[in-house]
Amino acid sequence: MIFVQIKAMVNVLIYLKTDYDPHRLVEQLLHEGLIAKATIDFDNKSYQMENDEIVVRHYNVLTIQTRSMLFTK
Repeated sequence: MIFVQIKAMVNVLIYLKTDYDPHRLVEQLLHEGLIAKATIDFDNKSYQMENDEIVVRHYNVLTIQTRSMLFTK
């Protein structure tokens, strides 16, 4: 059996309520080596129907790249 190691990046999206500090979370994740890269999009608007009304929610969205190891035969 031969195993091949493949290094890949996995994208993760995190929606934070606007009262949370996205900079602090990104810095903590980077310092702990849990992520490779992150971008922050401020004031992202999410639209949803609830009880026949349109509800708009505001978020800060983090797009995070993490390292992943995949093994194949």
